[in-house]
Amino acid sequence: MSSFIKTIAFNNPRKLISNVFIRTFTKAELPQFETLAVSVPKKHVYHVELNRPKKSNSFSRTMWQEINQCFTTLSLIPECRVIVLSGQGKHFCGGIELQSLVQLAAEADELEDIVGNSSVARELCFTGRNFDAKEAKEIGLVSEVFPDKET
Repeated sequence: MSSFIKTIAFNNPRKLISNVFIRTFTKAELPQFETLAVSVPKKHVYHVELNRPKKSNSFSRTMWQEINQCFTTLSLIPECRVIVLSGQGKHFCGGIELQSLVQLAAEADELEDIVGNSSVARELCFTGRNFDAKEAKEIGLVSEVFPDKET
């Protein structure tokens, strides 16, 4: 067993069992994407193309979401053993679309105004990490936390 699998099994054995079950018993279907083109040129080989050649395949907010959804879905398809990632047009990828970056920076500034702490605001925006209700209250996102009705 690889050290990666050992780490997952040690940290979250339920997730490991769940992923093995899903890969074994699920036939995942790939949706149509706006910014990606997915094909199967050979058995077990999936080709994912960044499909925004007019924008040099720069990453927009939609592309970030779709690439996450695409690779998550491909990880659940047992027939998928190889993924080739490329870009349509002249360029593989032009980086992050500046318009999206400006929007993310503006959202980080708004969150900073709410939270009052630029370090925490930027961490939440740029990492997307999860946090619980207690931490949301501590950093000022909510004013009160109430007990769950069911507990």
